Amino acid sequence: LREMRRFHAEQTLRIGLHDVAGNLDATQVGAQLSRLAESSLHVCVWQVCSDMRSRYGVPDTRLTVLGLGSVGAEAMRYGSDLDLVFLFEGPGRTSTGTAHDEWFTRFAPRLLTALSSRMDEGHLYDVDTRLRPSGTQGMLVTSEATFARYHESRAALWERAALLRARVMFAANLH
Repeated sequence: LREMRRFHAEQTLRIGLHDVAGNLDATQVGAQLSRLAESSLHVCVWQVCSDMRSRYGVPDTRLTVLGLGSVGAEAMRYGSDLDLVFLFEGPGRTSTGTAHDEWFTRFAPRLLTALSSRMDEGHLYDVDTRLRPSGTQGMLVTSEATFARYHESRAALWERAALLRARVMFAANLH
């Protein structure tokens, strides 16, 4: 995580220098900052997953992370937070018998900590997960089916509108 923060700081500085020099327009800056966020997310997901495998097993399912807001629209600015929604493919058990929903319930807070904790090398991002089904009252990670049902029947209009700027930032089987 420390190495990721150093890399993040170097890349943010690189983008900033090109921005100040006039080599990048606002759209290019937003796209590059969004790609940096995406690559940072990938590294953190795999690190947290690796740390959890020995204790809780390997889930036989796909994790999808949706980026919404400015990261979803690839229009980030310096200091932007990440609006994220975490989805897993469906029910099942890990290689050690842990239910997928329990595994992801443990996984999500660890991932949020990996992304947002402040270290000597800085921090990566503040993360906003309020756009998940049921907002702050809902689970951090939701099954894809539950997410679809929520948006078909119970989501407010503004929640559906937020999906217009959604983009898949991470999608992979974790086994």
